[in-house]
Amino acid sequence: LENAKHEMDILYEASNKLVRASTPAELLDAVSDYPRETGAINGTIGYFESWHPHWMEVVATWGAKPINETPIGLRFDATQRVMPLEMINNPYHPLFVEDVFTSEIAGEDSHNAARTRQSRALAVLPLYFDDKWIGVLTFAWKDPRTFSERDERIFTALHQQLSSITASKRLFQEMQARAEALENAKHEMDILYEASNKL
Repeated sequence: LENAKHEMDILYEASNKLVRASTPAELLDAVSDYPRETGAINGTIGYFESWHPHWMEVVATWGAKPINETPIGLRFDATQRVMPLEMINNPYHPLFVEDVFTSEIAGEDSHNAARTRQSRALAVLPLYFDDKWIGVLTFAWKDPRTFSERDERIFTALHQQLSSITASKRLFQEMQARAEALENAKHEMDILYEASNKL
């Protein structure tokens, strides 16, 4: 009963943080309490460009040490990597990798990333909602890890909350960026118009 209450508290706190989050870093932080509690050394969010599962860019990260962080702005082609392809083919559930170096779905690219960030185990949460690919959230652990039923329950619940909220937040950010671009363009047109009237 106490364990069930703790799980509910974790999910309730994450839900409250997600509602208040407005940036990718805040979205990542909102769902990072449990991974940190279980010893995760890295959390990363990457967004797919144009809502299509192809090119991905890292937009938020944290690491237990600087070496564990994923570089912000790092871009890669997900279609050329084994593990992202596995995730793309099954977007509705988290993907758990107990040891990157022995997993059948981890290619040399995953091995290189694991060596760089000194990690072995992964929980991968596809961010997919309403037939749109938003991106991927990944947590990493330093040592091989056997994911428990409790881990699977909590990460599955976090995954369900995160996908819809991240989609709405990203859409809102894109709308704000478009509105700002239009406002800047209008301002430039006003300046040119005034200058032409003075000629």
